[in-house]
Amino acid sequence: MKPLLFAILLALPHLLPAQESRFGAGLVLGLNAAQINGDNSGGYNKLGLRGGLRGIVHLSARADLSMDLLYSQRGSRSELVVGGGVPVFVIHLVYAEVPVRFTYRDWYDEDDKYYKVFASGGFSYGRLLQTRFENTALEAEAERFNDNDLSLTLALGYMHRPHLGFQVSWSRSLTPLYNNRKWLNDAGLPRYPYSLWPYFLSFETFYLF
Repeated sequence: MKPLLFAILLALPHLLPAQESRFGAGLVLGLNAAQINGDNSGGYNKLGLRGGLRGIVHLSARADLSMDLLYSQRGSRSELVVGGGVPVFVIHLVYAEVPVRFTYRDWYDEDDKYYKVFASGGFSYGRLLQTRFENTALEAEAERFNDNDLSLTLALGYMHRPHLGFQVSWSRSLTPLYNNRKWLNDAGLPRYPYSLWPYFLSFETFYLF
C-alpha cells in the first residue's frame, strides 16, 4: 500500500498540471552509520548504503511535506582493534524504508531565489528484508527479530543549489528490533539478556526535479 501511495504522489504533477508547482520529486543517495543498543558494542561502526526516491508536497514557500521510498542498510558492527585477537562481529540488516517528514526552510538567497538551509522532522516506517550475521550469538535469535520498524527521524540540511542539497539525519527506533521480555527459554528467563534498539546517522545528497 505504501509504495502505491508513493507512486500516486509522484504522479500528481502530471495529473494536475495547473498545480504543478505544489508538487515535486527527487533522487536520494547516501550512507548510513548505524549501531544497536543492547548488542554489547558502542559506536556508529556499521556503514551501509541508503538511496531511493522522494515525493514532495510544497505547503508554502518555506514548508514542505515529503515521503521517501528507500533501500537502507543498517545494523551493528564491533569496533575493529588491530591485533586484538577478537573476531569482529557484524549484524547486517536491509530495510525498505519510508520516511515521512515536515521540512521548514530559512536563509533566502536573493540572487538565485531559493532557501539555503532547512530542518526537518518526522517518522519513518521500515520493513526488514534481509539479515546476515558474523561472529555473534544473535544469529540464533534472527527469526524472532521484528520485521516492522517505526523510527523518529530528525535532520538538518543545506541547499548548495536550488535543485541540489545535502542533509544529515539522526534516527532512533521507537519499536525494538528484538524484545527480550517476549522470548523466554524453558526456565522462564530471556533467551538473550537485552532488548535491541537500533539507532543510525544518515549522510545524504539529493537532487530535486
